[in-house]
Amino acid sequence: MHTSIRTGGGITMVPTEFLERLDRLLKATDETAELPSIPQLPEFYSGSVPWVEQKRKLFDLPRTALLLKLEEVASNQVDRTATFLSGPFFTSKEFPWPYSGEYSWEPIIQINLASAYQAINRNIGTGVLQVWKRNPFSFDSYETRHLPAEAVSVEKITPMPDQLFCVGEATHARRAKSTETPWTVTALLPIEGEEVVSIHDELESYLASLADDWEGPESLVQEAERLRDSCADLSVVDGDYLLGNYYPRGYDASLDLLLAQVSNEHFFWGDDGKGILLLPDRGDVSSAEFSWFS
Repeated sequence: MHTSIRTGGGITMVPTEFLERLDRLLKATDETAELPSIPQLPEFYSGSVPWVEQKRKLFDLPRTALLLKLEEVASNQVDRTATFLSGPFFTSKEFPWPYSGEYSWEPIIQINLASAYQAINRNIGTGVLQVWKRNPFSFDSYETRHLPAEAVSVEKITPMPDQLFCVGEATHARRAKSTETPWTVTALLPIEGEEVVSIHDELESYLASLADDWEGPESLVQEAERLRDSCADLSVVDGDYLLGNYYPRGYDASLDLLLAQVSNEHFFWGDDGKGILLLPDRGDVSSAEFSWFS
């Protein structure tokens, strides 16, 4: 995850160093471009923002997200209104644990939108967003459920049903065994999520516009060139990602990413597959769509 990168100039850096230098470059170019003696930034770079929003600015570049580190914890230690995966999701009398006939639905993703907003300084909505698998034998039956903020509180939580269904070989949770339902006893809780990763695609063009088209200070232009040359080797493809942007297959532009779950020790999405929760219409939680591919 933290493999060193050798840039075109022979400089070795790790992703963390790259992001620190990128932040400094963005701040310096924004400040320098305000001087009357310096040419304006290229059109590709338009829309500068204050330094305090640089993290948000990064999230406006495709394939940028917060890397999650997940920990399996006991269900009785989980805040059921919080963000976590494959566990005892929030339920109430108004929003009970869903069933399709005799089959209970499998909990996949739950995101507390207000808490997630605090991590990236962007209002992506309020309440709780959930993703469920409707049928244990169908790998194409998923549903997102949005619970408004006023409907979510600790006081309204109802106990998990006594009878929940699980088919070990058909579920996405690797920890599922036989007919046992692991989400009744444990959950996958994010313990860290502040590291910005998976910087590539459009960022390379973004930096190239500074390196090739901007007649600013030579030191900044050269730094943009060095960072541009390192982009191709920076991509982080393994892991679980919260928020940010994504450049999925078959799309021409980036979409808001709410969560990406890569096949790993926690989940199985078919070989090297991914489960992706996207928000096609920014700010409209009802547009959230979940899909997976391998």
